[in-house]
Amino acid sequence: MVMNRERLKSIGGRCFDVAMGLFLVAILVLVWTSSRGKGDSASRAATRTNTEAGIKSSSNIEALIPLQGTVCSITCPANITTLSTGVCTVVNFPAPTTTPGFTCTSAPVCVPTSGSCFPVGTTTVNCTAPNFVPGQCSFTVTVNAFDVCLQDDANPSTVFLGNSVTGEYRFCCGGTTFTGVAQVSRRGSVVAFAHYPPDRRVQAITDGAVFKGTAALQSPPGTIKCTIADRDTRNNTCVCGAVPVE
Repeated sequence: MVMNRERLKSIGGRCFDVAMGLFLVAILVLVWTSSRGKGDSASRAATRTNTEAGIKSSSNIEALIPLQGTVCSITCPANITTLSTGVCTVVNFPAPTTTPGFTCTSAPVCVPTSGSCFPVGTTTVNCTAPNFVPGQCSFTVTVNAFDVCLQDDANPSTVFLGNSVTGEYRFCCGGTTFTGVAQVSRRGSVVAFAHYPPDRRVQAITDGAVFKGTAALQSPPGTIKCTIADRDTRNNTCVCGAVPVE
C-alpha cells in the first residue's frame, strides 16, 4: 500500500511536468504567431505605401504630359532710340516673333502698343503672348530731347530740330523728314549744325542769347529745297513728325 502511494506521487509529478511543458510550448507558439502576424502586417503596409507612391508618381508624370508643346516663347525687337518731335513722339515697332518649336495660342500683345506716342526719356515696352505657359519679353524705347528748334516764320511746317550734344537732327521740309547726325560747334550762345552726306547739305545756326536762327537744306546738293528764317524761337511749336528719310 505504501508503495502504491509513492508510485502515485511519482506518476503525478511526471504528469505535472508534462503539463507545464505543454503550457510553455503553447506560450511560445502564441508569441511566434503574434510576431509573424505583425511582420506580415508591416510588410503589407510597406507594400501598400510603395504602391500608392508609385501611383502618385505615375500621376505626376501623366500630369506633366499635357504641358508638352504648350510653352510659348517670344522674342522682342531690339531696343529703339529716336528723337523727340514735340511733347511726345509716335514710335512704330515690329511685333515680337515666336521662337521656332514653341506654340503660342495668339499673337503677342505689347504695352504700350506700336504707334503710341512716347514721351522724352526711356519707356519699357512689355509684351505677352497668351498660352498655358505664356511667352513674355520686353524692350525699351528711348526718346532723346531736342534742345534746338527752328521754325520758318513764313512756313511753320518747315522745322529744324537738333540735339546740340549728340548732333542728331530732324529737318521737316515739304512733307518729308530728313534725319541724321551733324557736326556741332559752339561759340558762346551760338550753336551751329553741319551735315554733308552725298544726298544733301544741311546747315543750321541758332543764337540762344537773341532767340534767333536760320537753317537751310539742299537736296540734292546744290539744289535749295527748304530754308528757315526764325526771328523768335520762343513762339515755335516744334512739331516735326513726317515719315523720316535717313
